[in-house]
Amino acid sequence: KNPTVIDPKKIAVHGCSRLGKAAFVIGAFDQRIALGLPLEPGTGGPAPLRALPSLGGQTLASANSEAAWFGPPSKTYSAAMAAADMDDVAVMYAPRGLLMMDNPNIDHLSFKANLLGSAAAATIYEAMGSTGLWYLGNSNNGTHCAVRAEYAEPLHAMIKKFLKGDTSVKTGGLESHATKHGNVDVASWTKNFKRGPIAP
Repeated sequence: KNPTVIDPKKIAVHGCSRLGKAAFVIGAFDQRIALGLPLEPGTGGPAPLRALPSLGGQTLASANSEAAWFGPPSKTYSAAMAAADMDDVAVMYAPRGLLMMDNPNIDHLSFKANLLGSAAAATIYEAMGSTGLWYLGNSNNGTHCAVRAEYAEPLHAMIKKFLKGDTSVKTGGLESHATKHGNVDVASWTKNFKRGPIAP
């Protein structure tokens, strides 16, 4: 209603923990949002639900028993019946900005699976010629929802590019923790991705 006050094409959405889950999904579905800034969303971020049994983190059943983070249909979720997964939600942002700020110090936050989901989505960003996806998981500060000084520079860069239109700023990447993420096998997860014709 007031585009001279707030440009509706240059807004961001942010939240941490349960609000990080909300910010992640809202940004994917609302094309007006130029930049998603989820902080430590845990399960409900880009972490593929099918990868949680092998990579660890909060299971969907655990999340459902903790609080109403997810809708009723998720209570009968089965990996076998899923046509899509949370990494596909991350792809819905492309080529818009998505800065996924994670915490590699709390296993419950599904940080390995969030790296996997971000890396899988990054392959689609790359195919689209976009450097809009940036995963940050290289921090030794384990406090949940803390302000992390090492994430400030990437945050400023993403704001400059996606909210202020400075295309000269370098963005994008997958920054995992040197020891805590271990070997997350992105190649096996994305090996069946096929590049088809891009619709006009």
